[in-house]
Amino acid sequence: MSEWMSDDGTFGAMDTAPEAVRELAERKGYKSIGDFADAYNNAEKKIGVNPDNLVVWDDKDLSSIHERLGKPKTSAEYAIDFKSDVLAKERLEKFKEFAHKELNMSQANFNKLARFEHDAITSILDAQKQADEAAEKEYTDAQAKTIVALKDDWGIKTDEEFRVKIVELKKRAEEIGILKAFEELGLSDNPIALNVVKTIDDNVADTALPVSGSTEEEVKGAARVNEIVNDPAFIDRMHPNHEAIMKEYNTLFGIK
Repeated sequence: MSEWMSDDGTFGAMDTAPEAVRELAERKGYKSIGDFADAYNNAEKKIGVNPDNLVVWDDKDLSSIHERLGKPKTSAEYAIDFKSDVLAKERLEKFKEFAHKELNMSQANFNKLARFEHDAITSILDAQKQADEAAEKEYTDAQAKTIVALKDDWGIKTDEEFRVKIVELKKRAEEIGILKAFEELGLSDNPIALNVVKTIDDNVADTALPVSGSTEEEVKGAARVNEIVNDPAFIDRMHPNHEAIMKEYNTLFGIK
């Protein structure tokens, strides 16, 4: 046998022993090769597998390592430990597949990342809700101020009188052929839009062309008004023909 180990496996002078053996023996207090064997067997019993199989350096198959780190055998085994109304089922299933196939993610890390996404989406939705509520309040406040101003301009004091006036203006908008355009824009009940009708009536000259009537001139005029209000240029102020078509429209009504 070598100088550092006797025939019965006990260690002697360790000066000539391999450095790794000498270092481990000194650190662990091993006195014989049997101590090394016992330590190996004990390790195998504690972890339940042969220590030689713990490290796999095959780049093509690291599945055993990933599984020991907590990766489930299938993506379907991933689960979250919290309730979520914002993580859609379909999206969560796709995330499970990606986490399993591409990221080799452990169950613990999957749960952490899913919660992070849940919290992020919740924060975005909360912020959007607050922004929508603020915008709605701003619109409501502006609408209320507008109604007050219109009541004053129209010489109206009560809400009932205001509602009656709106009905009258809608009827008048239909008579002059612009109600359909208002409806398409969602403005058929908008007081500001309907105030345009009142402005038209207030500024129409006595010689203005009527929209309804039985003469040939009146019929042609009504037809042209209908064409104008359904023309994209009538609605879109940025349209290159908007100014020209509005000028014609105002002329038909004799608006000064």
